[in-house]
Amino acid sequence: MEKTLIKKTNFMRIKRAKKRNSANTLYDMYKSVEDVYDFKAGYHISQGVFDLTNGEDCDWLLELIVQEQSRLNTEVQNWHLKRIEGENFALYCTNENGEILSEVQDISLRFYFDDLYLLVKKNLICLPIESNIYS
Repeated sequence: MEKTLIKKTNFMRIKRAKKRNSANTLYDMYKSVEDVYDFKAGYHISQGVFDLTNGEDCDWLLELIVQEQSRLNTEVQNWHLKRIEGENFALYCTNENGEILSEVQDISLRFYFDDLYLLVKKNLICLPIESNIYS
């Protein structure tokens, strides 16, 4: 009878950071000029944002962004909806230099994704992947 030596090894448990689930990963297919839709108060939305708001039921986000426009004085804005914990989110707006222009904390909502990035260029709300498509 042959004896087999079993070596026991202590494995370190490595805790990996949870990968964030971004809506922009799913809605990354817009690479050419598509339809532009009227939204509200002179603002328009790109095809990608139109599809995103219909598919994910997040018209409220566009409403919030348009509401904030009276306080902002820049033509290009980067908006980031970010899950803080559970159903608690924060919404940040930065300019092209990364300076925070607006911040809305404690947004409680049921949203599948952890992150969503949008861009406002003049009066158009679009996805970052569409930023070079529309002038």
